[in-house]
Amino acid sequence: MLMLIYEIICFFILFLHKIMWFYDILSALSFEDDDPPLTILKKRKGAGAEDSENSSDEEGEDNVTTEGTATTTNIETEKVKASESTVSKRSTKTTMTQQHGFLGAIFSCCQCLASCCFLTYVLCPPVPSCIVRKVAFRPPKQGASYNLIVKDKHGKEKYVGSARAASKYSEVKIQAILLEKFPYPERLLHTFMQPVDGFIVKSKSGNSIVCGHFKNKYAHLRTTTKMFENKVAIFAQPNSSDIGHFMQPFVVSFPDFANSFGVNLYGFDYSGYGRSGGTASEQNAYDDIESVFDEVVKREGKDIEILLIGFSIGTTAVIDLASKRPKNLFGIVLIAPFTSGIRLLKKNPRLEKTPWYDCFENYSKIPHVEVPVLVCHGTDDEMIPLSHGQVLHERAPHKTDPVVIEGANHVNILQSRHVHLAIRMFIATKKLKGTSSALNAIANVNLENNNAKEYKSVNEDYKSVKTAKPTTKEESQTIKTVKEKYVKIAKPSSEEESQTTKEKSVKVAEKESVKSAKEDNKHVKMK
Repeated sequence: MLMLIYEIICFFILFLHKIMWFYDILSALSFEDDDPPLTILKKRKGAGAEDSENSSDEEGEDNVTTEGTATTTNIETEKVKASESTVSKRSTKTTMTQQHGFLGAIFSCCQCLASCCFLTYVLCPPVPSCIVRKVAFRPPKQGASYNLIVKDKHGKEKYVGSARAASKYSEVKIQAILLEKFPYPERLLHTFMQPVDGFIVKSKSGNSIVCGHFKNKYAHLRTTTKMFENKVAIFAQPNSSDIGHFMQPFVVSFPDFANSFGVNLYGFDYSGYGRSGGTASEQNAYDDIESVFDEVVKREGKDIEILLIGFSIGTTAVIDLASKRPKNLFGIVLIAPFTSGIRLLKKNPRLEKTPWYDCFENYSKIPHVEVPVLVCHGTDDEMIPLSHGQVLHERAPHKTDPVVIEGANHVNILQSRHVHLAIRMFIATKKLKGTSSALNAIANVNLENNNAKEYKSVNEDYKSVKTAKPTTKEESQTIKTVKEKYVKIAKPSSEEESQTTKEKSVKVAEKESVKSAKEDNKHVKMK
């Protein structure tokens, strides 16, 4: 009720401000004594001429003929004119404010009343969780970005307005609503806005949560099946957005994430966001992501490996769940994270102790995370400075090389291709190799290729020299050097290499034995 009164007063303040602004324009354009602008200019010119004549007569009477005195008098007259103009401007401003004094008094009273309503709304009741819920969370307009489509017993599709109503049906689809008008035909937009599979999860707090399943369309490729097999990702959204905002065409979306990361992706709405039920709060967000995590494990199987990705306020839910050490979690990605609410307000991410009413305590939870942590942040992030990401990276026990995007802010960091590639590499290897280590890996591959070429050339030289008989000392010396090179490259130079060669020989022997056993079985069957 207080929030409704506050919105009404704010609307009334805006209306009064527009009236006063329009009244100021009219009063500025109005003229005294109904004189047109030309007559006023003539009067001003005549008055200026009379003043100049009087000043010239006075100068003649005083017999002021020197150039220095003339310049000083001109400077003085210019100063007087400037002071008169400023005085006239101030007088016009005071008259303009006096003209709507009653409206100004009402305007100031409404501002005071609105601030009082907002403070009472935020501080009543004086419970930290309630204050955080009212200040930190900004849910978008419900039902503005997507619809829920269900199928009844007869197979007919229909729309439902909430997750609670959709939970009664076995099949749920999520259809995005176009938020902006694009200069493209509807046929082209329809291909980008196909409905996706959805399902409803009941969280631990009792709220019905909307979840979407976004599949990777390149999952059938051979490289994808090898590197990203049995892995999925769960994305925790930022503030003021829902699933429909991440399904819009021609912008970064959940389908793009699934294709870029190489795995199927699950997105969900917090309590009070989108079509999900309940109210938005810190504890509800923690319960929501934990319930979604458990549901994904049920759907994908007990052996599934899950990556948690959080952006902005979504990093708090990700860190909270990761600190509980769930079984199927193999890593977390934090995009533009912050240390805690009080540390963010005080602009001091390295503050060791905070009051008991501090919220979103990522600073104290991240040391309990036992999986690899990847931090992505932008250098131009004004909402959450880069220092917060640096502190969380330092406090993470299992560090990986962070990704810092030069020139990225809090909004466009998700559009960076470097972030997508870093997350893809993180998923593929379960750890992120830095630039130096990646270059070392490339160098090792090149070294192996060079060694193979060298071995080939030395082997050819050895074959040509193997049966040759030296006739001179020079020939015998060259044959000796070729044989030494061959022994050095072809034979293992250490115990580890010899061990690997033994293991390879054992594996080859096992394969040959299996092949021979299969052939024997075939012969037995034929007989």
